[in-house]
Amino acid sequence: MLARKSAPRLDYVSPVWFEAEVEVDGYRMPSGVTIRGQENINHDFIQAMKKANPATKIVPRIKFEYMPETFKDLVTNEVLIRRIGQTIVEFLKKFRLGGAVIEFLYSDLYTVENDSWLKLNYYESCQSIAKTFKNHNLTAILAIPPPIGAYIHSGETKWIPAMTSKECTLLLKDFDFVHFWTYNDFSHQGHRINIEQIRRTHELCRESKKVMIGLNFYGTQYSLNEHRAGKTGVGNGNTLMGKEYLKLLSDPSAKLEFNYENMEHELVLE
Repeated sequence: MLARKSAPRLDYVSPVWFEAEVEVDGYRMPSGVTIRGQENINHDFIQAMKKANPATKIVPRIKFEYMPETFKDLVTNEVLIRRIGQTIVEFLKKFRLGGAVIEFLYSDLYTVENDSWLKLNYYESCQSIAKTFKNHNLTAILAIPPPIGAYIHSGETKWIPAMTSKECTLLLKDFDFVHFWTYNDFSHQGHRINIEQIRRTHELCRESKKVMIGLNFYGTQYSLNEHRAGKTGVGNGNTLMGKEYLKLLSDPSAKLEFNYENMEHELVLE
């Protein structure tokens, strides 16, 4: 509904429709990819968006599902990566889509941060897919966690880069955009990223106009006991949408506080 109302101002809209499942052979080696979610395509939505703004591109999100233990074999197999890129392109062209936002193997990006060779293979795999998109005039957007994380202890913040400025430039070279998830810090504690972290992300990427910074339209709700016990990392809590937040905000007992431990505002109800 929000996308339709805002269509005249939107260059890209990215519905969450698809998953790319990495196939493995009898030896548990990655061998191909199958894109699932075709039944989720909302053709009425696409038509409505095109009618409201013919220039708007529909670039659905494609999240990769794979076994973590196959990460190395996957990103070091150039032939397979090219085949994956071509499979995605054929799928997008079949449904006349303008491109895609790719969530490509992001969960292992931080686990290999000290392995420069493996990281280089990951970046080159991303580039290969982006180039395949370009060859077919499709928009290629990469969606990954932020390139710099924060470790916060007793109010002090230590900034921990997951990639170098050179590596960031490498990714930005072939993609139309790189979307960093600045609404969650997946690298360490899982709190929402503050303005200083966003600034450092821009600096690391040399303030490239290809960088997309995500701003979420939701919050996370935790029980107060869990929060005070420190159980508020990624994967915990419930999604809190706007209407429910406004309802809680109108509660006379609600207090808006700033938490200096994780550097974010919290709405507390006891």
